Amino acid sequence: MEKRRICEEDRRALVRWRWAAVVSATVFLLLCWLLLDTLFAITDADDGISVEIPDFRGMSEASIILADWMELETEYRYAEKIQEGTVISQSPAAGTQRKLSADYPTCRIKLVISLGPAP
Repeated sequence: MEKRRICEEDRRALVRWRWAAVVSATVFLLLCWLLLDTLFAITDADDGISVEIPDFRGMSEASIILADWMELETEYRYAEKIQEGTVISQSPAAGTQRKLSADYPTCRIKLVISLGPAP
């Protein structure tokens, strides 16, 4: 009878260890999931904002008002039929959607501006 009692105690101890292992593994997996979820939430949190590129064509260079997210690059060309200082073309095109984020807080817009008729 003494031997059976030891075996019963061993069985109970083994069952307790199994439950402890299952609970520990579950807690560990939950903590890992929370950690990964937090990391991805931090990277996804900065999805940024979407902006629409305005239409600058036909505007005079002096009348252009920039938003803080705009970064202009200008190129000047002679144009026979377009008044000096007028925007001939732009890239990206008007109406294009751009996504701004902490990594890319500005959008470069290239404007081609008329120098008027060639001399």
